[in-house]
Amino acid sequence: MISANFSSLLLLLSFPISQPILQPLSLLQIRHAKSKEVANNRNIPTVGEWELDLLTRLRVQREEREQARGQILSEFRLLVGMTQAIIATAHPQDVAAQNMLWELHGRAEILRMEWIVIRSTA
Repeated sequence: MISANFSSLLLLLSFPISQPILQPLSLLQIRHAKSKEVANNRNIPTVGEWELDLLTRLRVQREEREQARGQILSEFRLLVGMTQAIIATAHPQDVAAQNMLWELHGRAEILRMEWIVIRSTA
């Protein structure tokens, strides 16, 4: 029994001492090995040509809708201002003022319909 342990001890001592059997890994080597495995195992998805084109068209459409909304709102503010001025200055029996108010009302309805169309395309 002692000779078996002694022979295994001699076998272990026969390895050169200057070169250890297992070399310890540094944390940097471990992180590099992990990142190398991850990078090699999966592809990184990229945006294709048609996707870039779609995103560009969507952005342009959004900008056009915003511009149309701004124009409608500014015209509507102008209509409201004109209506308030007519109501404040006109006599209730003034036919010209009443006709102008009806025209402004018609234009406001057209703007409302344009606004609904813009909202439905968003």
